[in-house]
Amino acid sequence: MIDKFLYIVLPLVTFLISVYLGAWMLYKGPRERLNRVFALLTAAIAFWAIADVGIRTAAASDIALAWARISGFGWIFIGATFIHFVLVSTRREKILENKLSYLALYGPGIFFLGILWLTGEIYSGMQQAPLGFVAIQGRSFLAAVAYVEVALILGIYCCFRAYRGFTGIEKKQAGLIGVSVLVPVVGGTLTEVVLPLMKIKTYELGTTLLLPTVIIFAIAIVKYKLSTLPLITRFFIPMPEAYLPTKPKYKLGVGRAYLIKEKGPDHSVRLFMDQVTHGIPGLWITSLHPRVIREKYDMNRTPILYVDAKRPPGEARLSITQPTRIERLVQSQLARVRERAVVMLDCFKELTVANGFEKALDFLGKLNKLCSENNSNLIVQIDPSKYTKQQLAAMEKVLSPL
Repeated sequence: MIDKFLYIVLPLVTFLISVYLGAWMLYKGPRERLNRVFALLTAAIAFWAIADVGIRTAAASDIALAWARISGFGWIFIGATFIHFVLVSTRREKILENKLSYLALYGPGIFFLGILWLTGEIYSGMQQAPLGFVAIQGRSFLAAVAYVEVALILGIYCCFRAYRGFTGIEKKQAGLIGVSVLVPVVGGTLTEVVLPLMKIKTYELGTTLLLPTVIIFAIAIVKYKLSTLPLITRFFIPMPEAYLPTKPKYKLGVGRAYLIKEKGPDHSVRLFMDQVTHGIPGLWITSLHPRVIREKYDMNRTPILYVDAKRPPGEARLSITQPTRIERLVQSQLARVRERAVVMLDCFKELTVANGFEKALDFLGKLNKLCSENNSNLIVQIDPSKYTKQQLAAMEKVLSPL
């Protein structure tokens, strides 16, 4: 009696926690892509869990079969939603830019869901078991499970790759997510696929083992701030890209700011990269997409603040029309660095267009003061042909030309 009680209650608890977490994420950041995808993942878990409760408490086989079909909205899509979530949370969104990737990700699931609802190829019926009804596997059951398993395994692989490449909070988040899904993948595959194929009677523990998963998700949300707020608040701590044993080519004065006049960012980037590869944490403020910068310069540990008037998707972004918020973010980042850091800004022209020269120059002065107070360097790259002599002179009063 106790076994049956737990067999029903544990999936019900999984359902309740999943619904709460998904709703919480949407409430805290409804416009954040990561939060929306996480809500899809928890919805898949919730569908599977509540349908499992329905199957185990059904009074007749036809009712149990109806619940089994409803469960398909959960277990069939749990792999696709998981890898979708992992791709977004580990900054591999480039894969999703091609619309065909969504077809590859969710298309097979839609196909198998149709088979589940219209035929008996996945579940050919239901049979009574000691703790409730269990499904009889049809000819297409293993194909559907293979689709789910492959997606889950790929998602776990991406998590552990991110764990090796990330630092700080993001490293812990990636590790927690990977481990949390590994448990139900192994246990669920064993009890719901392998042992039934071997004609060994066992309890189906797929949704029961999802309970530790959603609990770990809750820990990641509460302890490590996993997407409970807009993505900007998850901006990771600046870390040096490398600790090269050679001496830096460029020696910067402590707390000094530098104005670099060049049409392209070549010299300013060399200056910045020289610092961050010799043990100095960096922060890059730009209107270029962070992915482009990371791929071009092989940067993994340096936070990149993406500023744009339209607030497009990005790993961290603020509106370019809100320089005060940009200043506050830089302040919070410098406060998290133990010693000095280096801040690079290559979008002063965009700031000028969006806010006017005087307001942009005032922001530059405040940013210079902020870096100086934190014994950090500020590198500002501009194209001198875009400004008048008076504007250049005003900038030189704020920063030291280099």
